[in-house]
Amino acid sequence: MNVHEEKIKYAKAILETEDEALLARIGLLLEEEQIEDAFEVLTEAQKADIELGIQQIKEGKVISWDELKKKLDH
Repeated sequence: MNVHEEKIKYAKAILETEDEALLARIGLLLEEEQIEDAFEVLTEAQKADIELGIQQIKEGKVISWDELKKKLDH
């Protein structure tokens, strides 16, 4: 089966399903792929900044939106 036939097969299955959980999982999978594709076009510096941000979140080094607004207002 070629790629075109695979697409048609899955498109039919998606159109025929009423399983909302399945559709949600498919949506997440497609969104993840788009995010991965977007990540590929970033510069190494941008990727490093994102990785740093993720690490800071994991370490709890975050502030709320309200706290940030207060800091910027002063």
